[in-house]
Amino acid sequence: MSPQALAALPHALLAEFRNAVVLLDRERITRIIGRIWERDSELGSALARSAALLEYSAIFEAIEDCQSKLAGPASLTGGKGQPSRRWGRIRAGAQSAWRLGPRTSRA
Repeated sequence: MSPQALAALPHALLAEFRNAVVLLDRERITRIIGRIWERDSELGSALARSAALLEYSAIFEAIEDCQSKLAGPASLTGGKGQPSRRWGRIRAGAQSAWRLGPRTSRA
């Protein structure tokens, strides 16, 4: 699961995948991995293995690494050397979701 392989994906697909991972939406993650596999079977297989092992933090970190390399440091810092408030909210939300674990439905 290399940053280069992720970077080759269309921006909208990568953003949609990132959002699904942050929300820990297993169904969406699985559907999107299927779409990724159609474009790059090696990447899709690696992502499917990680998802099957519930390694969502590793997937998230790979996406973030890819996006930070593509956009450069200004995208995460708001161009001022300090993390933007939006980035802080996104990261805090993702960390909360990881602490809570996968969503379960209640009847």
